[in-house]
Amino acid sequence: NTSTVSGVSYEWQYSDKNVLILNFESFTNPGGASSSDEYMAMILAKRFVPFYVAQRYFATSLYLPKPWSLNHTDLSFMLIQNQIDQGKYLRFGYSWTGYKALSASLFMGTRVGSEDSEFKLGGLTNDYMLRVEYKF
Repeated sequence: NTSTVSGVSYEWQYSDKNVLILNFESFTNPGGASSSDEYMAMILAKRFVPFYVAQRYFATSLYLPKPWSLNHTDLSFMLIQNQIDQGKYLRFGYSWTGYKALSASLFMGTRVGSEDSEFKLGGLTNDYMLRVEYKF
């Protein structure tokens, strides 16, 4: 079973110094589930790997490095959809690199779909990550 990924990326320069990057991607996993009814068997067989469960996924992302006059900021938006159960994972990212040695990132994600969709199994709804890095 060979997985395949295909995609397209578009960069749009919306000012002299700024660019917006838009990506679309499709992922096919022939060994994945063809129905959400298969998820429990995959969990019991220890074959349930999030974002690699279904036979098909679609993803789109938007990346804004240093948007407008925010020279120390990067913004990102991402959407991944499980094409089998129609569940969606959405994530917003904010990264700040204000000093040579200090950076911080904040990511907030949410899950949309039925309760038996891959992304909402176990009652998951939102997730957050904060990373602060100081390089010596």
